[in-house]
Amino acid sequence: MSSAPIRLSPQELKTLRLLLEGHSEKEVALELGISVNTVHCYVKRIYARFGVNTRAELMGFWIKELLKMVPATALMSMIPGFPITSRHESTFVSERKLFASI
Repeated sequence: MSSAPIRLSPQELKTLRLLLEGHSEKEVALELGISVNTVHCYVKRIYARFGVNTRAELMGFWIKELLKMVPATALMSMIPGFPITSRHESTFVSERKLFASI
């Protein structure tokens, strides 16, 4: 895949976000007020732009990208019950905000 940024339309971005949240194409259509066929077309375009063929591959792509952006220690700190000492807390606050904004 090239390093050029992937461009998506506003509707494709909304579709992508809902797909990554685990919604079905039918649920995406209901949420966006469009037909399932339109959602299916958006999904095909999204897959093509990211060079994937399945939703699992799409999720894998995004997980890999997330891991590049957020240190593993910050990801671990978001796991319920993961012990965080006050020494680590200030480091993780900004990383949590970054993760939450994605």
